[in-house]
Amino acid sequence: MKIVVESLKEFIQRYWGLIICEILIVIIYVCFYTCSRDSNFEIIISPEILATLLVGIAAIYSWFVNRYDREYEKNLQMLKDIDEINAYYDGKGVYSVKEACFEHINKLEKNTAYEDTFLKTYLNYISEKIENVDVKLPGVEELKRKYAIHNQIDSKYVKYSKNYVEIAENNGVSWATWYSLSETFFKEIKDEQRVIFLTIVDQKEVAFETTGKKLCELKEKVKTRNSKRYNKVYDFYIAKNEKGCYFEIEKKLELEKYNFKDIN
Repeated sequence: MKIVVESLKEFIQRYWGLIICEILIVIIYVCFYTCSRDSNFEIIISPEILATLLVGIAAIYSWFVNRYDREYEKNLQMLKDIDEINAYYDGKGVYSVKEACFEHINKLEKNTAYEDTFLKTYLNYISEKIENVDVKLPGVEELKRKYAIHNQIDSKYVKYSKNYVEIAENNGVSWATWYSLSETFFKEIKDEQRVIFLTIVDQKEVAFETTGKKLCELKEKVKTRNSKRYNKVYDFYIAKNEKGCYFEIEKKLELEKYNFKDIN
C-alpha cells in the first residue's frame, strides 16, 4: 500500500500541470456542450473531439516532461561509452580520439541542468579519470619518487606518460608520449628548475629532461585545451626518433633548441 501511495504522489508531482490542464478542458467542454445541445455546434463539440484533444495534450505534455529524462539517460550512456573508449585507447591508437572525448565532456560540463545529480558526479569521475594531468598508476608514483630523490628535485617536477606504441609505429619513431601540464604548474615553476619526463619502452625506463624556462617557451607552441579542474592544460606530444632527436609530433617541432636531453 505504501508503494502505491508513493507512486501516486510521484505521478501527481510529475504530471500535476497536465492534470489541472485536462480538468479545465473537461470543465470547459461540459459548459460548452450543455449550452450547445440541440444546436449546430453539438457536432463540433462531440465526445470524440474531447477524447482526441485530451490524448493529444497528454502526449505533448508527456514528451516535454520526459525530454529531460531522455537527455539524462543519453548523456549518462555517452559517459559510459567515453569510459570504454578511453580504456581501449589508453596507450595506443591516435591522440585525436581522446581529444574528442574531452570535447564531449567539456560541452556536458557547461550544462547546468545536471547540478546535484548522479550524472554530474559521474561526469566529474570520468573527467578526472581520463585527464592526463598528474598520472597516478600502480608503480608510477614509486618510479617518479626514485627519480626525484636521485636528482634532488620535488616529485611534482617528474612527469610520466605511457608510450603510445601505435603512434610511434605510424610516425616511424622509437617511442611517443603525451604529457599534459596544467597552467598552475607553469605559474609555480622557476627558470632554472629541472623537469624530468619518464616513460616505459620495451619494459625499460626512459628519462629525459629540460628546464622550466625552456618548457615555458615550448608551451606557447603546443596545443592547449580547457579543463574544469585545471582551467587550462598544455599537451606535449613528445617523441624520439632512431637518430636520438627529440621532437613534438603534433606541431612538428624539433626540441633541440628547447634543451631536451637524455638522463643517464
